[in-house]
Amino acid sequence: MSHMTDFMIGRGGGSFGVQSKRRFARRGGGLNYSVSIAGLTTNPTYGATAQIGVELTASASGWTGDTPSSVAWQWYAGGEAISGATSASYTPVTGDDLTNLYARATPADGGYSAKNSPAYVVRYAPPVAAGALEDQTYGQGSGNRTYDASVDFTGGGLTFAVGTVSGVSINSGSGVVTTDTTDLKATAVVLVTATNSGGAASSGYSLEVLTVATMTVSLLGPQQSDGDIPMEYSTDQDATWKVLLGLAGTATPGAALFGATSGGGADAGGYSALDDVGITTDGSAIPVVVPDGLGDNVDPVEYRFWFLPPYGIDADVVSAGPIEIDTTDPNLSAVSFADASAKATYSFTPDQAGTTRVSFFPDGTNPTDEQIASGSGATLTLTGTGEAGVAFAGTTAALAASTYQPTIYYIDEFGEEVWLTYSDVVVTAGGPTQVFEELFGQANGTQIDSDANWDNLRTLNTARLVVNDGALGMAPLDTLGSQYVKRIEAFENDQYVEFDNGSVGAGTARLLGAMFRCTDADNFYWIRTQGNWLGLLKRVGGASPTVIADIMANTFVEGSKVRAEAEGTTIRVYVDEGSGWVLKGTYTDSAHSAGGIGVYALSNSGVTAASTMTAIRGGNL
Repeated sequence: MSHMTDFMIGRGGGSFGVQSKRRFARRGGGLNYSVSIAGLTTNPTYGATAQIGVELTASASGWTGDTPSSVAWQWYAGGEAISGATSASYTPVTGDDLTNLYARATPADGGYSAKNSPAYVVRYAPPVAAGALEDQTYGQGSGNRTYDASVDFTGGGLTFAVGTVSGVSINSGSGVVTTDTTDLKATAVVLVTATNSGGAASSGYSLEVLTVATMTVSLLGPQQSDGDIPMEYSTDQDATWKVLLGLAGTATPGAALFGATSGGGADAGGYSALDDVGITTDGSAIPVVVPDGLGDNVDPVEYRFWFLPPYGIDADVVSAGPIEIDTTDPNLSAVSFADASAKATYSFTPDQAGTTRVSFFPDGTNPTDEQIASGSGATLTLTGTGEAGVAFAGTTAALAASTYQPTIYYIDEFGEEVWLTYSDVVVTAGGPTQVFEELFGQANGTQIDSDANWDNLRTLNTARLVVNDGALGMAPLDTLGSQYVKRIEAFENDQYVEFDNGSVGAGTARLLGAMFRCTDADNFYWIRTQGNWLGLLKRVGGASPTVIADIMANTFVEGSKVRAEAEGTTIRVYVDEGSGWVLKGTYTDSAHSAGGIGVYALSNSGVTAASTMTAIRGGNL
């Protein structure tokens, strides 16, 4: 078999050379490779898509010659190089929407030419509709009503459109639907469609524009009792109306307020929401149920009713009244008092919400209404807030073993009062009550260190506690000074401490108070005054005392008695300003669970008149 060989003849260096054409073709021609993109998204409508926000990665492969040492990349959108997009990976952005996107590879060596990947259209992810648009009903003539339908859709680059319904339009950018309520509309379906470059999604809701009910109302009154207030009315259609009640001089409420109040309660505007009433075209009298306790228990009070029909606006509010309504006194049921060994328990159930005051007077006091209301002359007074139908119950602070006359003063939410006196309760003896007088019976000017019953835990700078005329106070120092003195007794974990304030003093830092659950100078609770301030503090591990509660901020009365009880993790603080013990606060703290009682004093040169105490008492609960 014969072969034909072509030769190429060239001139060079005075000689001729020949080269096989077949060999030349193998060296210089046919270099090729492919460029592809990974990370494409399959769009249900458009197929393979470069989706906005989804990273793409370009790669080159299938080299027909030597593999190049590196490949440079540049991404293009719409034929224009994308600034900074020079790595193999790129994430399409909003500005790339609907452009053709591709990557160009430029091999560094090997004799290869630059080459583009296939181009793909950039699109948003198709929108998604939740299908949760709420049906809308408007009253005829209530103006242009709007509804934000965009909240039902997720996706980027959305534009909105609405199906053809008379009087209904949509803002294509915001998705807010506007309905003109001039004309009545039977139930119609409003279909909202959101569209972007990746597709479309739709969601619909029902729309009605109805005639708003009207009504005229006349009251059958004046009414001299609580409960049902009968009214006569006429209306043009059956409907359920919302009802507000307020004082006769109160301004007419807007429609929005009818949905802001809660049944039986008053909002900041002074209206109370009553139960909805069904109004029918037969015009029969209906009872409107009003809360108990209207009026002032002396003279009737004028009230007014306001009614709002379904789908009504401010202009549709109907007024009725004024009407005079008297009150029914609050009723307290299931009242009981019992001995609890050095304490008394109490319990009662009010039929109305309000403020309550429970007092225990010495037997035979027979207190007046004024004394019951104020607690003046009572051994112990407790205050709190009762709830309608909920038992108001508790246990008093420690009481001496004796017979007491319990009373209850109650003010309901409308200001109505009751003054009630109950059968005597006998309180038996409980834990020991100890009155400690050693510190207060020493000569004037005596600085307290320690004696047989007191342990001088620590003194900084110099002794701070000084006796003058039977009162324990503090002597000024040029620098900050403090002293801790603890009573040496076997106190149980549940204990109390009391002290009688002599004076609140004057100056900057004049701190004097009683410690309880005190184990040493670095760990204790402290109930103390600072001028007219009374607070509860604790010291843990030698750190500076920290405030648990501001009990009386600048309202503490000089000469008052102060009591703190520690029971489990509960601490109760009482103050007696001369009319009996009043509970000022209940607090929870677990820093200290054991220890004794004591006195802690702190002052500096800013003290111009010492704070003093005239007695300290303590014992087990």
